[in-house]
Amino acid sequence: MPLITSPRRRPPTPPSHQQASSASKRRHREKRLYEASLGGCVESLAQLLQEDQLILARASVTCFDETPLHVACMLGHVHFAKALLAHKRNLAMELDSQ
Repeated sequence: MPLITSPRRRPPTPPSHQQASSASKRRHREKRLYEASLGGCVESLAQLLQEDQLILARASVTCFDETPLHVACMLGHVHFAKALLAHKRNLAMELDSQ
């Protein structure tokens, strides 16, 4: 009786230069979002949303402990918090890592 072997898995291919560059740009924009949250800079938020319409969707799944909304609220940046919620209302329902 012949031995049945499972097919060999290929090792994961490293990301292409373009993919790595795209991921790096995305991380940089997410960092800028948190910096804008820290400073309450609504203009920076508007610029980031023009560059990346999905940035608020990704912001809650990054390595930062708090969402941009939590950061803005903790620091009293009411206008920034309102601007965030105007673009993504369900940010109000997201929990931070604590």
